[in-house]
Formats: sequence, C-alpha cells, structure tokens
Amino acid sequence: MTQYPHTIEFIKISEGARDSEGDWKPGKTKAKTKPCRAEPATGNTGNSYISAANGERINYNWLVYLPLPVDTIKPGVKVRVKNGSEVLLHDTIKRFSRGQLNARIWL
Repeated sequence: MTQYPHTIEFIKISEGARDSEGDWKPGKTKAKTKPCRAEPATGNTGNSYISAANGERINYNWLVYLPLPVDTIKPGVKVRVKNGSEVLLHDTIKRFSRGQLNARIWL
C-alpha cells in the first residue's frame, strides 16, 4: 500500500496584462505538484465542517495529507487532486495545518 498515492497541484494564475501594442494577454497558469493522500469527508459523523476564526462554520468535502516538509499554504489557493491521470477534484483550500508527521489540507 502506498502512503501517498495521489498528487495535488497548486494552481497559480498570474495576472493578465497588455503587451507593447496594447493587446490584452491573459495570465499564465503554473502548477506545482506534490504527492498526497486524499480522503473524502465522512458525512456520517456530522463533523464535515471546520470553524473559522470568527466562529463561522466552513463545510469541507475532502481532507488531503501531504508528506513533510511543506511550506505553509494559505486558504483560497486553487488546487486539483489527481489519481494518476484521473482528476478527483478541483477546489480551493479552506484550511492548512502542519503536524509532526504530515500536513493536512481541508478542501
């Protein structure tokens, strides 16, 4: 059994700009890939939400585990999770936490 059988792509889209002739050029998309393990949230427990700093409940559908070391990832970053060539999901990060053995991302 593989500990991290999936991959996660952190998608960054640069802002578009006008070229020297005044024509609009769209931003470029870059993706940084890391191994991960993605698990669907278990709705049976009723705990498929996290609390924001202001106390608001934020629902999540997936929990993703990453091996260490990993840089801090801010909420709102767009990601794509894949199992080989199959795309499992597109979502935005809702929370990030780094532990002693791995890092977790709530999507």
